[in-house]
Amino acid sequence: MANLVCPSCGQEMTELIADDIATDVCDACGSVFLDKTELNTLATGMAGDIEALSIDKDLHAEQLPRRACPKCPDQPMKKVNLLRVSDIVFDYCPLCGGFFLDKDKVRDMNLILKEMTPNRKAEEYRGMHGNHLVRVDQAEDIVQLEHVALLQVTHSRYIRISVFFTGNLPSGFRVFQESWPMRFIKAFGLFHTKDVKTGDERFDNLFRVRGENDEDVASHLDSDARDALVSFAGEKNSIYGRSGDLDITSSSVVYVEGPYPPTTLSNLVEDSRSLVLELVAIADKVEATS
Repeated sequence: MANLVCPSCGQEMTELIADDIATDVCDACGSVFLDKTELNTLATGMAGDIEALSIDKDLHAEQLPRRACPKCPDQPMKKVNLLRVSDIVFDYCPLCGGFFLDKDKVRDMNLILKEMTPNRKAEEYRGMHGNHLVRVDQAEDIVQLEHVALLQVTHSRYIRISVFFTGNLPSGFRVFQESWPMRFIKAFGLFHTKDVKTGDERFDNLFRVRGENDEDVASHLDSDARDALVSFAGEKNSIYGRSGDLDITSSSVVYVEGPYPPTTLSNLVEDSRSLVLELVAIADKVEATS
């Protein structure tokens, strides 16, 4: 697949791949193109949809020259404002959902987010455990007031631990624990999304499984993987006492815990160490194929 062409200077862009994100960077002018969801990944330290909350009515069209999307060349991009409350203007493609940022805009964005949430550290930890990239983040809620073009940042904090697989699992793969209200709804036939059953009653009673191909899904949920997940659910693991949610997708194992007030998480990296090791062990077992 050919590299993208920078809409700012016309030079070829280089794809840079990490386990948690792939970006297209122009070596000539330093601009960056982010696919849909990647802006949220780079905007560390805040929960919520940075992308959706940044899209306005193209009110900043005169601030920067109009550009075509590097991924959709016939599609002009719109000017959007970071969270609608800053001076940072991006280019947004309404067709593919990508964002084009001029040089240093990612840095400027995270500086703004840091000012908006002074009580948290943006990204607590990012490092390798065995073959897995691990991120430990603190995130604060972003709340958009209904019918009001304002943004409210609350100071309830969540812990997010992400353990990335060395490669993607089958398309559509997802494993998660389901709340009892959803089970109640399904019992009455009010929700029809297919669950993949493994035949392991202990596991199937605790977890919901999604996937496009049952055999591909089953290959990643052998007895070792199921035992590890059942054990994790039974232990009711927690870093600071609040309940947490475990969600496994085709790219990572993600654990989210909270909410917490902003003054309680000063030693998060050290305090979460044992839980990180458990999640890495789960990632090893799920990624292995039987």
